[in-house]
Amino acid sequence: MFTQVESVKPLKEYIAERSEGLTEDLRVYALPYEEQAINMMRRHLLSGSHFGILFDVDVDGLASGLIMYEFLGELEETPKTFMNIDKEHGLNDAITAEIIQSGIDILVIVDAGSSDIHHIKQINNAGIEVLVLDHHEIEGNDEFVGAHHVIVNVCMGENTELSAGGVVFKFIERLTAAMGMDYTLRNRHLNWAGLSVISDSCSLLNDENRYMARHLSENFRQEQIFGLPKYYGSPRSLFSFQVIPMLNAQIRMNQTKRAIQMVLERSKRRLTDLWDQGTETLNEARSLVDSNIKNGRVTKNANFTIAQITHGTLSGLIANKLVKERGVPAIAIYRSKTGTIRGSFRGPGTHHYLDYFQERGIWAKGHQAAFGLQFTDAEFEMIADLYNSFPSYPPSPEIILNTDNLTETFTYMRDMARFNELADHRLQPFLLKVNLQAPQMSVYGKLKTIIDGPWEIKDFTEKPLTRTIIVKPCLDNSILGYQLLRDR
Repeated sequence: MFTQVESVKPLKEYIAERSEGLTEDLRVYALPYEEQAINMMRRHLLSGSHFGILFDVDVDGLASGLIMYEFLGELEETPKTFMNIDKEHGLNDAITAEIIQSGIDILVIVDAGSSDIHHIKQINNAGIEVLVLDHHEIEGNDEFVGAHHVIVNVCMGENTELSAGGVVFKFIERLTAAMGMDYTLRNRHLNWAGLSVISDSCSLLNDENRYMARHLSENFRQEQIFGLPKYYGSPRSLFSFQVIPMLNAQIRMNQTKRAIQMVLERSKRRLTDLWDQGTETLNEARSLVDSNIKNGRVTKNANFTIAQITHGTLSGLIANKLVKERGVPAIAIYRSKTGTIRGSFRGPGTHHYLDYFQERGIWAKGHQAAFGLQFTDAEFEMIADLYNSFPSYPPSPEIILNTDNLTETFTYMRDMARFNELADHRLQPFLLKVNLQAPQMSVYGKLKTIIDGPWEIKDFTEKPLTRTIIVKPCLDNSILGYQLLRDR
């Protein structure tokens, strides 16, 4: 569906409508069970206890773990670090046994653990106290405070949309204030809280999430790791297409120690070496994604894709690639070690895919367009039925902008690019019809007089015709922010 407009005004109205009422601020409020959590931390900090941190197996888990690790490190306490393999979230038998044998006095679990009361009590019985800082839904547990554990989960609090990095950051703010301490790493940790917002697809309509993401977009150059990949003008693009995939690949390929090292390392030389090693792992992961799609059993119809794969830790990457290739929702599933069928769902757009599965009694957790699945063989038959009845979600309407005022058009595009950096749902491509009866290279010359910066123009010809060009909104905080992709 195309809507033709003769000026940029309707598109400016689009920005204004979606920006109206948005605020960016960190609010002051108590977290759930904050007092008990602060008392536990104060007691252990003052008594010189040995700390451990369980990092969760995604970039939000890395960022929130880093924030807690560096805070404790500033107090001359170097915590022990733990992370599951095979992308297992939270506590399980193997990691619990490792923690019990570690010699720590208190375990801080970030970005997981709220529902793991059975394993928490096992750890308590070994003489180790547990503090959970989390933002996930809670299942089968209402014991949020015990003699030796405290669970702080913002699902029960004032702002339920925080990332785990945001939860840990705000908890340390409250803790340092209660103890009369300076939070010396506050600005650095705001960057990592911002990264956790973007990596976990948390709502950017939320005032605190926007504040953290904005801080990151304006201060990311302070972090050495963000300076390693090539920068093309867009902080959001830098994170979404380079930093986050790099860190995720290490976790999914069970290079968990390297993943933790990459976020903790402060030496540029050693960090560069880690990045080079990580690049090899990232390329290996991408190769495995391709081979799983090529050699797996992939079933397709007009509205859905199901891929049965062998590398379960890559299920999210595989589903995501299938969505990009076909433009329709996809599930990548595998048989787990316990015999259950697990997998990942990815879907285009902003539809409520998660609700669709949960309403049908299927175990599904995560975000609306990106979540994990788990089901029995009998329930898998239900998936087959869903495959045949999965609704068709219409694509966003395309806009044709008919103009001969390039200066006004590109001024608008620059505004839209800035909007896209902190937009919850970014704009779709639109068509730009350039009304210039001139050879294409002349149009290119006019564009070059307006554009100053690393700008990409592809597939131009010299046909002496009025051209209609696809314009793709991209992420950019400083330059034009759009790409003229090809003639249409």
